[in-house]
Amino acid sequence: MSSVRRPRPLILRSVRDKRSVKLSNIVSRLGWKRLVAAATQLQNFATVYHEAAFVVMQRLERRSRNAILLLFLTGQLSTQLCPFLLYLPLSPTPSASR
Repeated sequence: MSSVRRPRPLILRSVRDKRSVKLSNIVSRLGWKRLVAAATQLQNFATVYHEAAFVVMQRLERRSRNAILLLFLTGQLSTQLCPFLLYLPLSPTPSASR
């Protein structure tokens, strides 16, 4: 019943890729165990990164917030991309194909 599956590494090649990556894909690829582990470090995240980005994170849907947080904690998103967080939609869009 407990099928252990190794998560695929998430490779983002450019800033454009980082902006267009679908959060649902991140969640499905990385799995909830890693997302929950990252979410436990949310308080550290608030002190290390810009406060405004944290406020936006609080407004996002939980899955999206955890996925973005995980990207930061695993080094997939750099601190220079903090403004990227500020432009994320505050409500999840079903299909943003751009």
